[in-house]
Amino acid sequence: MSRFPRRVSARFVVLLSAGLLPLSALHAQAGAGTGDLPPDPLDARIEEARNAYGAGDYDTSIAALETVLAELRLRKSNAYERWLPAPPKGWQASRPEAGAAPQPAAGGIRAERRYTHGDEQLQLTITGESALLQGLGAVFDNPAALGSGPRIERLDGRRALYDPAGNALRVLVGNDAILVEARGNAAVSEATLQAFLRRVDFDTIEKSLR
Repeated sequence: MSRFPRRVSARFVVLLSAGLLPLSALHAQAGAGTGDLPPDPLDARIEEARNAYGAGDYDTSIAALETVLAELRLRKSNAYERWLPAPPKGWQASRPEAGAAPQPAAGGIRAERRYTHGDEQLQLTITGESALLQGLGAVFDNPAALGSGPRIERLDGRRALYDPAGNALRVLVGNDAILVEARGNAAVSEATLQAFLRRVDFDTIEKSLR
């Protein structure tokens, strides 16, 4: 039975647990046998966690891994920024912002960008790894539970949930793994929300989840 080098094995475990590598990467590494990854500042913290675990110091190991995972989630949210599109002609856009989702108990990471055009103000948000997404997925699966408020629509073949009260249009991607939301003020029409979501490269997002 082949084994990974200890340093690489620890690194792979953390990357996989943070969702930064697909399982295929683990299989490829197994085939490489003695392959290695480029140096990374987090390697020392991963090694610290592994050594503490080996010595039975679980508190130190947990603390080191939590530091590593927090940094990896930040890096992953920074990657989400690439999925936020440039503004359409005539619109202005802020710099993308990334970080933890606003509900700490639910976990998750997100990236957002604000767009303006005269009185129109719109925000695009991409959220992943949140426990709230499973509940939202259930709503998508059972439109009858929505009552007379939010409604299910189709956006280029994808299911979208429009909430008129919040003037928000949402699309779930990759088996409820990622939520893409366009939310506007009262001056923003539903057609404009749809136009902004059509600028998002959903195919690229889905490929990143495989």
